[in-house]
Amino acid sequence: MLILGPLGFAAPWVLGALVALPVLWLILRAMPPAPRLVAFPGVALLRGLIDRSPVAQRTPWWLLLIRLAAVAALILAFAGPVWKPVLRSDADGPLLVVMDAGWAAAPGWAGRQARAERALTEAAGQGRPAALLLADGRTGSGALVFAPADRLLAGLRASGPVSWDTALPDDPDVALADVPDGLLSTLWISDGLDHPNRAAWLAALADRGPVTVVPPTRALTALGLGGGDRPALTLYATGVAAPQILAIGPDPQGIERELARLTPGDVTRSEGVLTRPVAIDLPPE
Repeated sequence: MLILGPLGFAAPWVLGALVALPVLWLILRAMPPAPRLVAFPGVALLRGLIDRSPVAQRTPWWLLLIRLAAVAALILAFAGPVWKPVLRSDADGPLLVVMDAGWAAAPGWAGRQARAERALTEAAGQGRPAALLLADGRTGSGALVFAPADRLLAGLRASGPVSWDTALPDDPDVALADVPDGLLSTLWISDGLDHPNRAAWLAALADRGPVTVVPPTRALTALGLGGGDRPALTLYATGVAAPQILAIGPDPQGIERELARLTPGDVTRSEGVLTRPVAIDLPPE
């Protein structure tokens, strides 16, 4: 596959036909052979007449450009253009798909599943063994089991994020003890946060082969219940901006409207997450 910026071509050899466009330009501009002149006395009677529909001696330039553009478009179409193509890996070793599955991975979970499914489907087509690690804290402390990649698709489709933090197994060396022979390729679909054991896992995986980390496509923003005697919320975010929280609900007349605007408090940082307390200050009614 030939890649030119964000555009790829599945059959780049077809682009060689573009070299023929200058030749086509000359052919279209070529004039027919000059007619043979034959003297005919009766032609004198036609002198002075005006041809109201003259025929051009050669093809207009704008018509030539349209025809050449049409031919070039056909050549590009036959070359199989693909917008932002995903390059297939040429690796033949085992594949490990790691998915952060804590509360921060809930936004866009369907897209994360689709990305992991593409990787497993490609590995299945190449006959590579694979393993799926859902970092939700419920994975045992034993070694990961590598199996044919297509057997993991059902479990991947049935998976979902949990309501607590992403949690990786404690010892990566124990979890990776039964990796099959070959260079291990890792696809890590991250939630963008720094979790315990993350650095140790990245180092252990990098020692065994290439690691591809897929970050989230947007900043994380989430609300949780805060502790204490009085009702409160906690704002979790990976961005710097602190948005106002709108409290929307029915007023005393039963009409749903904006009841209050809650302003987050001072920020604290922990494992890459900015945490702000949000006091619930609403009208008594």
